[in-house]
Amino acid sequence: MQRFHLLGTIVRRQEFNEHAAVLGFLAPEIAASARPGQFLEIKVAGVLWRRPMSIYRCEGDVVEILVVVIGAGSRSLFQSKIGEKLDVIGPLGNQFPIDKVTGVGKLEVIIAGGSGIAPFPFLVERVQRQGRTPRIFVGARTKSQLLLDHLPAEQVHIATDDGSEGYKGSVVDLFTNFIDAHSIDVRDIVVYACGPGGMLRSLQEVVRARRIQAWLSVEREMACGLGICQGCVVRLADGGQRELQNSSGKMDAPDVRYALACTEGPVFDANSIIL
Repeated sequence: MQRFHLLGTIVRRQEFNEHAAVLGFLAPEIAASARPGQFLEIKVAGVLWRRPMSIYRCEGDVVEILVVVIGAGSRSLFQSKIGEKLDVIGPLGNQFPIDKVTGVGKLEVIIAGGSGIAPFPFLVERVQRQGRTPRIFVGARTKSQLLLDHLPAEQVHIATDDGSEGYKGSVVDLFTNFIDAHSIDVRDIVVYACGPGGMLRSLQEVVRARRIQAWLSVEREMACGLGICQGCVVRLADGGQRELQNSSGKMDAPDVRYALACTEGPVFDANSIIL
């Protein structure tokens, strides 16, 4: 897929709270070609490396990103104003395989933790365009950190660690309780998930044990987004043995294989990686 390097003028800014905002910028080439799950690399003033940002939504010629303040880079980006320009490369990475869902009665499920909600308004819009509506499970530490805009409220289930909104506990437990309570055939479930590593590991255990098809968007440091810096490795699950050659001759060693989240991901089959 073609990627573009451009300067996009910020034309929209929606602030959710003092730590989160959506920025919309003009990028018709990216808007026309982007797919749910892909990301952008954005140059941030005063920061050496670009910052990877999920594509939040695409509307006409406008591409949106969700900025949640975590460090200096995201703080600088959060403070961007309408009229300023963003130096953007994208779209990058692969996508959630929503076009491969076939058959009547499939239950598509979104599971998001914290800022892991970022790729899903775009995915929801595209799935609904195909005549389907996913069930959405959103988790956060507390009510004030929930980011629920641009999601169909009637399909959203909420979990907070402190119980200030919705289910008290993890979003993975909320999802597990839901499918148990509704006696859903696991063969009919397709999961799309993004969130912190601990959440994804917990979810991975659940879907593997129950043989549920799931696609996980992993969070990694991606300084380049192009596979050059090799800083965003994800360990693959298909190990084995291979022969290595060193100065003393041949030796057997474990075959530990890795993929790059920026070029081979960020979306992976839950059975294909070790988190």
